[in-house]
Amino acid sequence: MQNDDIIRMANQIGAFFKAYGPEQAKKDIATHINSYWEPPMRKALLAYVDGGGKGIDDVVLSALPLVKKPT
Repeated sequence: MQNDDIIRMANQIGAFFKAYGPEQAKKDIATHINSYWEPPMRKALLAYVDGGGKGIDDVVLSALPLVKKPT
């Protein structure tokens, strides 16, 4: 999967949950990613953010500590 796809999908999830307020959005974004993204997608997202994360919305970044790290 390309970084552009990961960025777009993560930001779409963030945009949806942003209206719930920052704390609820953080939890809901992480829950959604943990529930619906396969481990390779989560790994790609986390690796991209570790490399700088350019283009990832702040609300998504705030949720990443709650995202399960694939083994």
